[in-house]
Amino acid sequence: MSLTSNANGSHDVPVQIPDQIWTVRAAAASGDGLVEVDLTLVREIQRAVNAAMSEHERRANGAAMAPDAQRLLAMKLISREIDDRSVARGMQGHGVMSDAEERVLRTAVFAAMFGLGHRLEALLDEDLVEDIYINGTRPVIVKLSDGSREI
Repeated sequence: MSLTSNANGSHDVPVQIPDQIWTVRAAAASGDGLVEVDLTLVREIQRAVNAAMSEHERRANGAAMAPDAQRLLAMKLISREIDDRSVARGMQGHGVMSDAEERVLRTAVFAAMFGLGHRLEALLDEDLVEDIYINGTRPVIVKLSDGSREI
């Protein structure tokens, strides 16, 4: 898989993806399915985890954590925040999040904090993705292994 900037522009007509909802494929116990990720929720959880990590650093008198320890702490805080929100959602009568929803949300928050962002990381994890064309502010075009293109 390669990450390519398309300097000559593309003649493909891209489709805009809504800014607040991102749909990703997720392996669920019953097979592959599509899971929607609310990007507003991703940002809220990221802010909460960042605040908790800052508080942790403050209590450690500013001592720097090793990168691996920082990622491990972040994953634990992300999981706790998602669990709390899922339970709260269930108590409000909306039902708790499925395992697939929690897993995709956890991955999206972690990617937003430590990776290339939830959208690009999701594409990089897809086995069918062969090339990713990024050209400035224009929509991203993804070439799949079967030769088709998606946005």
